[in-house]
Amino acid sequence: MAHVLYNKRKKAISTTLYTRKNVIASTSKGDANAISIVFDTYSQPLLGYIFKILGNKSISEDILISIFRHLPALLTNYNEKGRDLFTTLINISRNYAVDFLIEKNNRESMLSDLQQQKVATYIYELSLFQRTVYALLYIRGYDINEVSAILNVSVKFIKLRFKLLHKYPEN
Repeated sequence: MAHVLYNKRKKAISTTLYTRKNVIASTSKGDANAISIVFDTYSQPLLGYIFKILGNKSISEDILISIFRHLPALLTNYNEKGRDLFTTLINISRNYAVDFLIEKNNRESMLSDLQQQKVATYIYELSLFQRTVYALLYIRGYDINEVSAILNVSVKFIKLRFKLLHKYPEN
């Protein structure tokens, strides 16, 4: 495909004949013209796809810019025989969006130092039995029936001895 690059005054500054292979090879080497071609061709569908995952236009645009900033490095292992460029870009976009969601979730779920101190104090004040039940329920992820089997006590006994306001995980 022939691609003409223009400056701000709409004067042609570069005309290069790019084939599909040539665009991919040039993009992976960091050629700004080739990256511009890929951006012009795929940015709108990729932005729509990222927005569909995140639901926030501003963050979606930031992620898209980040993808194109790192595109040469991301395409170094691109295998033309495996899938086309658009599919590869969709996969990269999905991975970036999911990574963003995971990081956001991790940031939101982190306790402040004061909260961590309160939780540690609370757990330290529990009896050995209560700490064991707490660890099995909330750290190991067992439900209350499994905990009663492991500790060889009834579910009712656990509920009476472990008076937490939280709901117990059930099957």
